Amino acid sequence: MKPYYVLYTKKRCQYCRKAINLLNEKKQPYIVTDLTKNKEIMQEIKSVFKHDTVPIVLYVDKENTTLDLVGGYTELRGLFESQEQSVLVEDA
Repeated sequence: MKPYYVLYTKKRCQYCRKAINLLNEKKQPYIVTDLTKNKEIMQEIKSVFKHDTVPIVLYVDKENTTLDLVGGYTELRGLFESQEQSVLVEDA
């Protein structure tokens, strides 16, 4: 199975929308779970991943054996920027 992202979001969250838009722009597969009405679950997820804000972005590897915390929108954007820089360096 192809790698993909998992996002935990809340409604009216501009960074959640930005993360989804970025994944669409980069043509990356993802699953979104809106936890606006599930505050207890959201608190548990925040606690498990030690990440206090939304979105919480996770990466599932190609073997689907690991679930790694990317962070929020800023970290996701940084991940793609660093990948693009790596490609530019390799092409030079």
